[in-house]
Amino acid sequence: MSNAIDVSVVVCVRNGAATIQRQLDALDAQIEHPPFEVVVVDNGSADGTADLVRQWVGQPVHAAERITLVSSGPAPGIPHARNIGCSNARDGSSRSVTPTMQCGRTGWQRCQRL
Repeated sequence: MSNAIDVSVVVCVRNGAATIQRQLDALDAQIEHPPFEVVVVDNGSADGTADLVRQWVGQPVHAAERITLVSSGPAPGIPHARNIGCSNARDGSSRSVTPTMQCGRTGWQRCQRL
């Protein structure tokens, strides 16, 4: 893995334990992609979402060059969570996806609402 990051994928989630694994697996399944990072922003989940993300981060192989889990703190809401995610991203080109979107194997730009 290199240190270059071309795209940052920001995943904002609140109580997404039922759907987050599917989204993370879809990001790992990317076969045509520039070097990218994943920034998962936990937006006050109370259902174990952050623990599931930590388990995923602990797996040995990922498509992403860098993976970060951050908390949005006490202020809930998607705009705030996206800002936190973008401020933790290394790159200026960010894509925001949610756990209720399904990304195809050839690019997160083709994500569709489930």
